[in-house]
Formats: sequence, C-alpha cells, structure tokens
Amino acid sequence: MKKKKILTAEEAVALYFSLPSDPEDSENEGDREEDFHNADSINIGDISDAVDNPDILSRNVESDSEDNFQNADRMNSDDDDDTVDDPDFLPPNDTNGEPNSDSAGEETLEDTTQNENSDIEYLWSENQHPKVIPNFDSAGKPTHQGFTRLSHPIEYFNRYFDSTITKKIMDETNLYAEQKSDKNWTPLTQEELQAFLGILIMMGINKLPTLESYWSSDPFFNNQEISSVMPVKRFKKIISNLHANDNQKAVPRNEPGFDKLHKVRPLITHFDKKFQEEYSNSSVQSIDEIMVKFKGRSTMKQYMPGKPVKRGYKIWARSDASSGYLYQFEIYTGKKDDGAISEGLGYRVITNLTNDLHLTSPLLVVFDNFFTSVPLMETLFSKNIYAIGTIRTGRKFLPEPMKKNKKYQKNESLMLACRDTVAVQWRDTKVVTLLSTAHNMNEMTEVSRTQKDGSKKKVACPKAIADYTRSMGGVDKFNHLKSSYSSSRRSKKWWHRIFYFLLDASLVNSYILYVANHNVARNSHLEVRLRIARGLIGGFCSKKRKLQSSWVATKKEIGIPHEIRTANVGTHMPEKGKTYRRCKHCSTKTNQKRTKVLCSTCDVPLCAAPCFMLFHLNN
Repeated sequence: MKKKKILTAEEAVALYFSLPSDPEDSENEGDREEDFHNADSINIGDISDAVDNPDILSRNVESDSEDNFQNADRMNSDDDDDTVDDPDFLPPNDTNGEPNSDSAGEETLEDTTQNENSDIEYLWSENQHPKVIPNFDSAGKPTHQGFTRLSHPIEYFNRYFDSTITKKIMDETNLYAEQKSDKNWTPLTQEELQAFLGILIMMGINKLPTLESYWSSDPFFNNQEISSVMPVKRFKKIISNLHANDNQKAVPRNEPGFDKLHKVRPLITHFDKKFQEEYSNSSVQSIDEIMVKFKGRSTMKQYMPGKPVKRGYKIWARSDASSGYLYQFEIYTGKKDDGAISEGLGYRVITNLTNDLHLTSPLLVVFDNFFTSVPLMETLFSKNIYAIGTIRTGRKFLPEPMKKNKKYQKNESLMLACRDTVAVQWRDTKVVTLLSTAHNMNEMTEVSRTQKDGSKKKVACPKAIADYTRSMGGVDKFNHLKSSYSSSRRSKKWWHRIFYFLLDASLVNSYILYVANHNVARNSHLEVRLRIARGLIGGFCSKKRKLQSSWVATKKEIGIPHEIRTANVGTHMPEKGKTYRRCKHCSTKTNQKRTKVLCSTCDVPLCAAPCFMLFHLNN
C-alpha cells in the first residue's frame, strides 16, 4: 500500500492558492458572469444637451458589486483596477486624475495581442484601410397600418394587451382560484380584468398612502373614478388570485426544463414578441440594464448598493436611442452553467438581444463598459451590426498603449485600429476609452465646453465619443417614462413586480406609438395614460347599485373626458364652406334651405341641425 505524502504547512498553503476557488472559473475569461457590471451606466439625462457636454461621460461612479459575487476570485481578477472611480474613464491606479507614467515617448503605437481561446491575433496600429460608414438616419415607426389621427390611445394599448393575453390571464386566474378552492370567488371576466388594469394605471397616476385610501369615506382621499368601478374587497380578491400560468405544470427544481420564470413565462413570450412587431427598427439603438424594485424573497433578486434601486430584478433592455421605445428585454435569472459562451455574461447578453434582428437598413448599437470587448465588436460587425461601446482598460485584447498610465494633455487623444475596430482614448476632465466599428481612424468633431468663467469654448473631440454620448440614452429615456407614473405596487409575490413592469412597458410603448401618429406635445404622457385607463374601465361597474359616473358629477369642474367626447365620432365632420348652398337633406324646390355647413367627407351642404345627423343616420 502506497504511503500518502504529508505536506508541510508552507506546501499546503502554496497548493491551496494554486487551485481555482471555482472549478468553472478560467484565467482566460476576462469577463466572467460573476463579474457583474454594477457601476451606473452613463446617465445621459437631457439627450439634446449631451453632445455639447461630454463631461457627462466623466462622472464619478462607485463600482458596485452584488453581495453574492463578492468573493476572493473577484478581488484577484484581471479587472481589479475597475474598482476605482469610473473605471471607463480613469486609467488603472490613477487616483489623482493624472497618469503616473514616467514617459509617453517610451510607448509603442503598434501592439499585437492574441486571443487565448483561438488563433486570432489582434494587431493594433495607427494605420487603417478606411471603410465606408453608412448613414444611421432611419427612424422607427409603427408597423400597424390601421392607425389614423383619430385613433384613441386605447387602440395602441390593445396592440400589446390584446384579447389573447387578457383571456390567458383571465383563464389562469379563474383556474388558480378553483385550485385553491376559493368559495367566495366570482369568476373573472375579460371586461372586469380590463377595468382592473385601468384602476392599476389610475393608481399609478394618483398615488395615495394605502390601497384602502382610494375607497375611503374621507373626501380628501376618496377617488370616485376608482371606487365606483368595484369594491375594495373585489379588487384585493383579484390581486390575490391573479395568475398568468398554471402552477401544476411547472417543472420541479433540479430537473431538466426547470424555469425560474414559469409564473410569468407566457407574459414574457407574448410581450417580447409584440414589442418587436409593433415598431420598426430604428438605425440607432442602445442596450443597458434596468432594475425593477423588489425587496421580498427571490433567488433572482440582485443587490446593487450604488444604484437608485438597490434591490430587485435586473433586466437587460434594447431600446430606440431617440424615442426610448423598448424593443426587447431579458430578465436575468442568475449564472447559467451551460458553458455555451466563454466570453462572459456581457457578450452573451448583447448577442442574445441582437440575434433575431431582421434588418432592412444599417444598424448601430451602443452599450457601456460592462458589455464591451474586442471579440464582441468583431462578432457584431460580422453580422452587419455596427457598435460603439466604452471599455474598461483592464479588458483583454485592448492595445497595450491604452492600458498604460499615459500622461495625456487636456483634449489630447489616441486612436489605434485593428481590422474594422477602432480604439479611441481621449482626455477631457478624465480619460475616456471606447471601441467603435462605426468610425474610421482620426474622425474628429467639435463640442462645446464650459469654462470656469461660464463662457463656452469649442474643442476638438473624437467623433466616436460624441456619437456615443448622443446615442447611449435610449434605455434611460424608457426607464424615465416608465417610472413617471408607474403602476407598480408592493407585493409579497415575487412575480407581481414583473407583471407591473410589463404593464408599464406596454403603456410607454403605446405612448410612443401615439406620439408617432399624432402631432402632440411630448409632455402629453400623463394625458395618454389617463385616457387609456378610462378607456379600459369604460362603463364597467361590478357594484350591485351603480353610482353616478364621476365625470357626470364633476363635468362642470373637469370638463368632458376624452373617451366620452371622442367615442364613435367617425370621420364625417362639419366644416364651413365659402358660399351658401342648398341643403342636401331638407331643401326642396318649393322650400329652399341654404347653408354654409359642409360634410368634410361627403362634401355636401347640410344644415347643422338636424339635417347633418339625419343625413348620416338614414339609410
């Protein structure tokens, strides 16, 4: 029998630290799924001013890390330098805003790196064969041809919350109530479900301290438009039984096919498809993350201490850079062990969100430093997708001169190219580093900088950085619209927050469709939401004794609501003609009646009353 070797303490320690803490970890992975990007993406704010203020790129953002990813591997990872303020825009170990390099002249402007997972070499140089860059000027627009300028906002909303998905929710809700033997349950109808959704939307607009406040007898709190639709007990009962999938069909945990999102899978599948179908792809889109607040118990919950929403679900989103329209989303459920992609989580997210694009025009996708890598840029370019993304200076395959602490002067830049990818580094107040396949070498533009005395000064800036600043705010714009009048409510059921997110996303996209077809002010978001809510409720009332509609009681104070004023109007409108003409309906040879009123569609003269109505009603 072979005798086991007994290690000394020093040998045991050396052996321990030579082994990876996780057998799935690899030194070749520059961006593991555990290395979550928890720094805030660049908050563009006012997109129209962003190009003239690239300081927005240089905010100090704390590098956040999720509690379940703070381990020894992360502390010793290749991206350890990213723990300084804003890793995108500070060179590694630059704590004073000034690089620590002794000499810029010792750097070489040609560098060769090799992908350890393949035979691909990355040769960076100052020379690049110029490529033809297309114009990214195609705007997204509604694909449905049935909308007119008279279309009510509810018609746009029904493109997403159509009868198919409302029937699915109704059936599953009634099934769940039956499964749990709820004896006091009255079957839910589609009409009542729509009224329920309308109440949720109204509650998002008019927020009160508690749910019961909307039904309070105190006139300070009571909302008759809500309380007259259904009793508070019925509303709570619907929330309690609300379901979108059959629990009994769920695959048990640890078995093949297990789905953490089983309860909302039909909703995710439906809306992910509808969002892409109802709005054509614009030429410029951005990809970023959204946090959906949730403080309850869930294995999918993420903790990000530096975010405005610190605890909740992480959702990857692809949006139109101009309007904020949400095209596609993916809910993060945690690390996957399929091992299909070794490039990391950021690579997988971008490829998933761009795989099913059916492009009819050139597309530019913009994302931040969590996602960006040299292999990703080349993968997208091979699919005819152009991309711009800030990048951490610790990432693999980046040219070595950009990883060093070079002493840049104010507004000095460095550009290197590798095939179709251009690496740009520019110093404004701090150093910005990004990759682009949508630009050639040495493309420059001018931006305005605010001086200490308040005056404006034009300075030279790489065009890739200006375009990034202009285009990165699509997801932020969507998130701002979603959060303005969010219908989300506190709940112990983990999936309710996702349901509310999908409801709000449908409302935001409906509003963007409405704006695209109507010449309305951009600040009409509140009005459109309210009209959708009233359209969903309609004249529904589940109370035994119907109360007088609140708009009738208060029409002197608030006027006639849009859904009443514009219901069934049609396209036949009276308009004033230039001369008096004989009325088509009542004028005779013996009794001639003349009028200046014309029908805008029929183009015939008609007396305003009663001939205009009688002419269009009589067969």
